[in-house]
Amino acid sequence: MRWRVLFVVVVATTAGCSAIDGGAADPSTVTPVPVPDEAPESGPGATVVPGVWADGRVDIGLLADAQAAVLANRSFRWRAERNWTGTVGNVTSSAETYDEIALENETRFSRDATMFLTHPKDAFYARYSQYANGSVQFARAQSYSWWRARYDRSPVVPNRDRIVRSTTAAVQRYLTVETVRVDRVSVEGKTMYRLVGRNATGLGGSMMENYSVRAHVRPDGLVRNLTASYTTVQAGSTEHVRYRFTFSQIGTVTVRQPPWVETARSRHENGTTRPIQ
Repeated sequence: MRWRVLFVVVVATTAGCSAIDGGAADPSTVTPVPVPDEAPESGPGATVVPGVWADGRVDIGLLADAQAAVLANRSFRWRAERNWTGTVGNVTSSAETYDEIALENETRFSRDATMFLTHPKDAFYARYSQYANGSVQFARAQSYSWWRARYDRSPVVPNRDRIVRSTTAAVQRYLTVETVRVDRVSVEGKTMYRLVGRNATGLGGSMMENYSVRAHVRPDGLVRNLTASYTTVQAGSTEHVRYRFTFSQIGTVTVRQPPWVETARSRHENGTTRPIQ
């Protein structure tokens, strides 16, 4: 089987997950203090960060490119979480999913996520984990249709660009709005820009209600954290979604071997010849 993996932001209603240790702090707990000094921007035509103007206009492509440039040669930890609650008639169900990445360098990284998809016609992975140690990479996958986890081992494939694209894709998806309110703030003693937006144009459509997004962006264009929420109503069903991601340990990450790797190693002593995709 050739594993071609894509992280799915919009999850199936039957999804579930278990939490993992070491998650990033909830960005909603950050309490920025407004900076009393006047911002250096001289008017609505000024750019406060790459792709964001003082008057609230956003070029999401420029902002995503700036984030990718910041992460090009830095280690980081990134964690995204999605909470879904749905009601049909009198029946309510819920699901929580996550995607956590730790990247030390081009060939040393780990990823642990729920709700991966190999192909639109295939089954979801209920859990997918990956670890690369510089020369070899391992994978563990669990599908809703499999009774046990499957493991794989292969030569390491440099994966920085693909991993970084996971973080910029989230920016493009959730910060694609008509306009944002821009405030210059101080968070943990550092200047950032708080973006608050509504009226999403990048997802949902006419059935979406009460969309809101809030993010803290560094002057260099890194979206340090983001929280979005919305409701969809269609054919008697109501869905409430809350999504958030947070960066941490930028430039200071040391990737450690997950416990499951020893099992993967013992089951594939001679390795395989195909890279994991």
